[in-house]
Amino acid sequence: MEHLLDLDRGTWDIKKVRNTFLPHKAEVVLGIPFSLSLLDYSRIWAWTSNERFTLVVEGAKSWLQTFNSWKGYIKSKTLAEKEILNYNEYDNGRLEVVTLACGLVGGETLLPYVPGSMETILSLLSGNLLFLNALKLLQELLGSIPLVHIEDICQAHIFCMEKPSMKGRFLCAATNPTIGAIASSFQEKFPDNQIAKEFVEGPDKGVTFDSTKLMKMGFEYAYDTKKILDDSVACGSRLGYLIK
Repeated sequence: MEHLLDLDRGTWDIKKVRNTFLPHKAEVVLGIPFSLSLLDYSRIWAWTSNERFTLVVEGAKSWLQTFNSWKGYIKSKTLAEKEILNYNEYDNGRLEVVTLACGLVGGETLLPYVPGSMETILSLLSGNLLFLNALKLLQELLGSIPLVHIEDICQAHIFCMEKPSMKGRFLCAATNPTIGAIASSFQEKFPDNQIAKEFVEGPDKGVTFDSTKLMKMGFEYAYDTKKILDDSVACGSRLGYLIK
């Protein structure tokens, strides 16, 4: 957190710098609020592109104990975001700060291995319990699974940087399927894969997140749920993570 703030303080001193951009991954979309102790697992806050709202989750303590190692990361990222967004209020917004809260990222990768976000998407096919629990946790807390393709993430960053003036927090997620909808899509395409009945028979519709704030600025998503899932499977197969 301190390293990020030092970078922004340095940016503030260089008066020719106009914009700062900070991306966030899916776990930070959970939006642990700045006033909430991370030890209080009975109350989880989600923060959309427009406002913060409270989700009270029964059994959240048992879910989150699986991800204890993430607490420090989530807390530092959230507190750092709060702090750097304050620069938008200084000196008539001389330094404009944009943060992109990204959904679960799928599609492709330049890495020689499957990244964690894609492992989470593919967990219904791989059966990896750790990432299945992560997928369950996201839906338990958010009401659906915010998905976005890596290509759209890249284009969103370019879009924000090319805007003459832009500031604030933006949710970057193209679609909001449920685990049930994702499982049904996988089951239809890969009938030989045995996906647990509890997932396939889950709800097809869930909470829809408002990602129109970015779209109202003129950004357009190029990848829908089907393309995100298809490209993720192709990537997982290419890297040997999934048996072809």
